[in-house]
Order: sequence, then structure tokens, then C-alpha cells
Amino acid sequence: MRLITSLTLMIYIIVLCVLYNASLATIQHIPVQSLKPFWNEELDRLKGDSIFWHNLWLSAGRPSSGVLNNIRLRRKGKYKHAIRTAYNSYEKKLTDEMYDHFVHKNIPEFWKCWNAKFRKNVNNHVNINGCTSDDGIANAFADHSAKVYYNSHVDCTVRDRYQCVRDKCKQVDDKRIGGCIDGVSVELIDKCIRDMKKGKACGPDDLSAEHLLYAHPYVVVHLNILFKAILLHGSIPDNFGAGVSVPLIKDKTGNVNDVNNYCIITLSPVISKGRFLDLLVNSSVSKPAVNCNSLVKFVGVSEQNLTGCQLTER
Repeated sequence: MRLITSLTLMIYIIVLCVLYNASLATIQHIPVQSLKPFWNEELDRLKGDSIFWHNLWLSAGRPSSGVLNNIRLRRKGKYKHAIRTAYNSYEKKLTDEMYDHFVHKNIPEFWKCWNAKFRKNVNNHVNINGCTSDDGIANAFADHSAKVYYNSHVDCTVRDRYQCVRDKCKQVDDKRIGGCIDGVSVELIDKCIRDMKKGKACGPDDLSAEHLLYAHPYVVVHLNILFKAILLHGSIPDNFGAGVSVPLIKDKTGNVNDVNNYCIITLSPVISKGRFLDLLVNSSVSKPAVNCNSLVKFVGVSEQNLTGCQLTER
């Protein structure tokens, strides 16, 4: 079993490395918040013009007077004035849009505009359980989350019961198990990738649904091999359980120093995202009267954490 786990992990890591390296080579990376919503092509032109005359002024020895210095100051002033004008125009448009959503009672879009205009960072000077450092706050949230977390890996009874049920299902219902595994195909995985929601945050692998969507079609072939191996042997890579936990405040008007005022969301790797697995499993078991106990519900980080599930007709 350990060998099978290592093989599935190797396939998984190869796919991740290929996708990540391809993204580094083809996708332009920019700093966070470097794009301004009010920016336009005219500002780009004025910025380039201002930089050109500034560099020319530097090469001339930085004269404090004269024609060159006057041109530099005029270009710089025009550039700054255009930025202020564009920003004010954007603010006015956002206010009009917010008012329009309010009049037509489009509440979700109204609050989006409201947050974009008035949202403030409430995470400054947060003190969680007496901790102010990043490590201390992270450990405080980890201790709080551990109270509601159950690790089935350490429960020998649960592991033995799962393995017993799975072995029994394989002996009694081997044909149906094979049918469920055969239901996973390249076409099905490709369809599931295209049905994933776009524009979502990346997990610890720094990959999103768009990486899979615009990747070479041969990546789908490797994913087909990976998921068939997972279903056949009941073993998933340990990295499937990796995630980045982000605390989100529930009530901004409440006590921001109270750990109970936060909900924890976890950003998972793109291939092991619940949405992708739900699409894959539900699509592979879409025929009537299919009772497939070999398909497993991915709730852990290793084969000991897996538990059997019974899927019926939707």
C-alpha cells in the first residue's frame, strides 16, 4: 500500500510541477495591488512621457532652471493632474453605480460597491489570546481549530473498520467497482475542469482552475491515470490534505480580538478541491441503480484517513 501511495504521490507532484513551471514561463507576475481600477491608456502615455523627460533631465545634470527643467515640471504636473482626475471620475462612477443598485434593490451588487468604496482594514493591531506576533496568532487559531477537528488517522478502530468494509465490498461487488472506475475517463475529467468555477484564490500549490483549463490536453491524461489509481487502490497522495487556512472576521463591529469572532476557510490544492472531486465523482456515478462502495470520500490526507461512502442515483 505504501508503494501505491508513493506512486500516486509521484504522479500528482509531476502534474503540479509541470503546471507551475509552465505558469512561471508564460504568465506575467505583478505585485499585489499594482493594478489601479481607474487606470487607463492615457495615464500610461502621460507616465511614459513624464519618465522620458525626467531621464533626459537627469542626463543633462539636473538643471534647476531652463527649458528642459520647465518641460519636465509641466509633464510631471500634467501626469499628476490626470491621475487625480481619473481617480475622482472613478469615485463618482462608483457612487452612481452604488446608488443605482440601491434604487433597484440589487442588494448583493450594492454591498460589493459599498465594500469597494468604504471597506477598511480591521486587521491592524489585532490581539488574539494575548498574541500580537504572526506566529503567536497563527498558533492561537490552530489551537482553536483543533478543538473541532477529528483526526481519524489516530483512531485504529475507524481505520480497521474502513479497511474491512472496503475489502468486503471488493469481494462481493467487484464488477460494479470496476464499472465505477471505468466511468472515470479523459472526457469526464476534461468536462469537470471546464465546469470548475473560475477566478478563485489559489491554494498552497499556487495553482488555480485556469491553470488546468488552459493547460496542454496531455495533463488531462495524467489526471485520468491519477484518479483511476486513487479509486482502484483507495489511496490518495498525502499532499491532497494540504491547505492554507485563512481566518475571516464574522462581525466587523464586534470584538476583533476574540478568536470566536472568526470563521476559518481553507484554500486547498486545485486538483484536490472539493468542487472538482464532487464533479468527478457525481459525474462518474450518474447511471441508475449504481451502488459503488469502492468510491471513497476524500476526507483525510492518507489512506488511513479514508472512509467508504455509498453513492446512489442522483
